[in-house]
Amino acid sequence: MLVLRGDSSWIKNISTALIEQLLQDRTAEIKLRSITWGENVVDDEFSKVIGNFRQHLGCENDIVFFNDNEFHPDAFAALSGTIVEGGV
Repeated sequence: MLVLRGDSSWIKNISTALIEQLLQDRTAEIKLRSITWGENVVDDEFSKVIGNFRQHLGCENDIVFFNDNEFHPDAFAALSGTIVEGGV
């Protein structure tokens, strides 16, 4: 797990670089499975922003971005459980 804390533009740059690295490690047929809880983490083309974490229980994701100023522990626990082996 990575915890990024800092300016929102810095976090977005680091997140985008992480996605680019994960994409390089994949073949063209394999799509990156990614979701975001919160706003302004990455561009929408890479990650679907979600509002209801319960709808994603049982799903698998390669990367989960969690950006919550008030920290919702239930959402954090549930979404971190969707990360597959080798994911972030």
